[in-house]
Parts: sequence; C-alpha cells; structure tokens
Amino acid sequence: MRASTGHSRNNTAFIKLLQDFLGQIEDGAITITKQENKIVQVTETELYDSIQAGKVSAADVPHEKSRATLGEYDFALLLKFLDGVSFGTVTLHIKSAQIVGVEKNEKIKL
Repeated sequence: MRASTGHSRNNTAFIKLLQDFLGQIEDGAITITKQENKIVQVTETELYDSIQAGKVSAADVPHEKSRATLGEYDFALLLKFLDGVSFGTVTLHIKSAQIVGVEKNEKIKL
C-alpha cells in the first residue's frame, strides 16, 4: 500500500485496512512499517497464551473473537505517531480486543 498519512483520501483506505486487521486479532499486535515516509508493510502478530507445549487442542484456539476497533481519537493519535517516523515502525498492542498501547520505533538513516 502506498499511502501517505497526510492525504485524507488515503486515510479512508488506510483505516479500512487497519479495521480489517483489527477484526482478525484478539490478542497480539499490528505493526506498521514505514520507509522513506511511505507505509510499506502492515504485519499482524497473534498471541495464544493458552497453548502449552504438547497439549494443543482445537479447544485451545479461540473460535469466537471479539472485534477490536480503532476510534477517531485513536486513529488521529496513530497518524501523529506515523507522521513522526520516516524510517521505522509503529505497533498497536492489543489485549482482549482492546488497544492497550502504542509503540514507536524510529530508525535514523546514516
């Protein structure tokens, strides 16, 4: 996706993409990677805390998931973080279908 966070028409497509990812994850993270001020990748990481070595069953994998959402304030905050990164990542941490934290990692090109 070639979206710039500074253009409103791209924000609609970007928030749709994020909502789709958020709807698929209950516990984990969504990482947005930027290079040269362009979003180049969105990665979903899902956590399954109930899985124990050698004791995995179908009952351990959640079937009915809650849907996390990204409200207007959260999206504006996310855009603020993304606008401040030229090279790096912004990660949304999700627990029980709620966004519980945002992590910003910036790389400096030498």
